[in-house]
Amino acid sequence: MLAMCDRRSKERSCTKYSSLGNLMFILQFGGPTEGQVRHIDNMVPNLQICLYMSQSCPSTVLYAMDDVDGFTVRDGKSLLELWEQKKWQATPPLLKHILQHQSDRALKSKWYTKFFSFWKTINIHLECFGKLYQPVSFQLGLQTDPGTTLIAGGNEVHAGPATSGPRMFAFAIGIPEEIDATDNEKDQCEESFGNDDNDGEVQYSPVLLHIDFCCLL
Repeated sequence: MLAMCDRRSKERSCTKYSSLGNLMFILQFGGPTEGQVRHIDNMVPNLQICLYMSQSCPSTVLYAMDDVDGFTVRDGKSLLELWEQKKWQATPPLLKHILQHQSDRALKSKWYTKFFSFWKTINIHLECFGKLYQPVSFQLGLQTDPGTTLIAGGNEVHAGPATSGPRMFAFAIGIPEEIDATDNEKDQCEESFGNDDNDGEVQYSPVLLHIDFCCLL
């Protein structure tokens, strides 16, 4: 798994990944089973690694999201732009004000938003999960042979596949090696993307994201 991460780093001239985390073996008996709802696991800056071990093993399904005329939902303003571009219905004035002017406010600073303090701010949360608001352009899933290793970047939209029989694979996250940086640079990185502890335990599907967003507002 680390060798595949290293190969990816060399091909892309990017950060080297030096260790694994959350290593688990997943064995599914029998079938058929329904596929998962598409979702994002909070992983950045880590990688998601799957090593498939069974014959004709369906891979995780990856989704390419429609960028809606060249932009992605990554903060409050771009989410508002998507809603107004699609013209599903009028956006309430107060909601427009929040998305335009209040989406950088620290949620832990007010008693009525402190329960969403793990979001940090609306903008930081949408930087990670906002693309779930976008429509799907296409999806990709493979039938893999034993030994096939697939790697995806953190915070990609994906889902477990529907299956008709047994399935076995190993999963892990690839953790980048530490690099020298100033304390200020480290703080900025952790504020924007979290840290090496982003192991996928925070997960959102499109419906859950919108329900939590409505509860917050």
